Amino acid sequence: MQFKDFLNSFLRYSPIIGAFILFIFSLFFQPTHDWDLDSFLYLGSRLQDGRFIYVDDFETKLPFLQYLFSIPAYLGGIGAWRIISFMTALSLGFFTTHLLIKDLAYESNFTTVKNRQLSIFITGLFLLFLYSLPGADSAHIEIFSSSFLYLAFVLLLIRHLEIAQSKKYIFYAGVFLAIAALVRPNYVYLFPLFAILTFVKDRQIRLQPFKLSFTLSFLAGFFIAIFLNFLPYAFIDHGLIALMNGLDAMKNASHNYGLMHLLSEEFLHKPGIFYILMYLAIGLLLVNALTHAKYKKTIFHYALPIFFAVLLLNLSLIRNHYYPHNTIMFVPMACIGLSLFFVFTFKNHLFKVNSFHIIIFILTIFVMMRPLADIRKNMLSVANGKYDFNAKINHRNIDNVLLTFLQDQKYQGKSFLVTDSAIYHMKLNEPRIGDGHPIMLEIVLGGGRLVSMENIYLFSEEVAKEPCKALNQSNKDFVIVKRDDQFYGLVDQCLIKDTSSYRKENIAHLEAFAVYRLKKL
Repeated sequence: MQFKDFLNSFLRYSPIIGAFILFIFSLFFQPTHDWDLDSFLYLGSRLQDGRFIYVDDFETKLPFLQYLFSIPAYLGGIGAWRIISFMTALSLGFFTTHLLIKDLAYESNFTTVKNRQLSIFITGLFLLFLYSLPGADSAHIEIFSSSFLYLAFVLLLIRHLEIAQSKKYIFYAGVFLAIAALVRPNYVYLFPLFAILTFVKDRQIRLQPFKLSFTLSFLAGFFIAIFLNFLPYAFIDHGLIALMNGLDAMKNASHNYGLMHLLSEEFLHKPGIFYILMYLAIGLLLVNALTHAKYKKTIFHYALPIFFAVLLLNLSLIRNHYYPHNTIMFVPMACIGLSLFFVFTFKNHLFKVNSFHIIIFILTIFVMMRPLADIRKNMLSVANGKYDFNAKINHRNIDNVLLTFLQDQKYQGKSFLVTDSAIYHMKLNEPRIGDGHPIMLEIVLGGGRLVSMENIYLFSEEVAKEPCKALNQSNKDFVIVKRDDQFYGLVDQCLIKDTSSYRKENIAHLEAFAVYRLKKL
């Protein structure tokens, strides 16, 4: 089947259908998700009580993430977030792809029908990439942030549509980049690239040497959004000091990852086929551009920015850390590259046939390996009884017996700390001890000092010298940890000492958990 025939058939909807199936499985069948999301939901619930990140809790994220997750926390939890992130990706993905393909059509002999058909196909690929890469089953924050990055990038790249000449939409591009960076800070590394793109757009459209209306619009949009993100701290007692301490702690929490380590993680593990597809598509675009003088300028206009964007994102990962779910951050660049490749394929076979076949072959392998493998795995899990349909979409990562126990204790006015999980704290509106993410507590109990923040006792000098004080001075009526959790030993060695403020108890039906009760004087 020729690619034109594929676009003319209903098969063009297959990527969207595949992405939707994966989303439905995650929403109604997936029993667990990454504990990062529980921590974000907990921080969001804290905002409802007027508690701000850096002031009362610490996590290596920016305040906007807390503002954002206050919505799904209010709506019940992870299920609400999954729906929000999917609808964001679907709506922004379709709108952005439509703009991109329509703009590229000016450079090609595309008809309106082909334009619409390819838009549907690329939108499907965008969603399929998002929902078949690691972290998708947890609706990781990269899905939300990359959707806004995709739109911001395309608004700056398009040249022929009416909105490309609008200062209002360039302003929005700055706002959307800021939103993407405030959710996933790695995207702030793209700010210089985007600023250069707006400056070039000014030079192309406005010939006056000092007329920088697009650049100023973009900068205004970006910095206004950043300013509004931090503004609430100006109205909190000592809020600005806590904010500066928090940002400084975030900077100190970063560490170098290493180039070879990063490349081995990208290419030799689960997302490897996606990276091969993305790098090969961008490489073939640049190589083919050199052999077609007529379209060289146009191809370079789109391909060079995404090439440098990929380099800058890799730089951000080298300077911080890499987890498999970070792969999702590259999806906008991959989709822009594939859109360019497919549109110009129809222009008198602009690219060599071998180049086109190579991309189609690798894309087919990806679609066959990743989404279909995940769909097959999910169906087998349902058939084996490992996954069950659960209409309570917000009820995940929760042990019902423990939840019932905690509800009873909460009703009696008792406090608790589930050291390895934040979801119970979100559900029952119970504050933790300053660790916005349980990993922070693990680091402290292990003798590490990720950050220093005197306004939060957990990260004070006193606790740094005697880590067990973090638990013993918490005055929580119950401290609970799962026995098979990664830092059960750290909790246990602090609380079984004779000098400890706690005693270990056996609670009926909670054999999977170690429960420590505060000693009464």
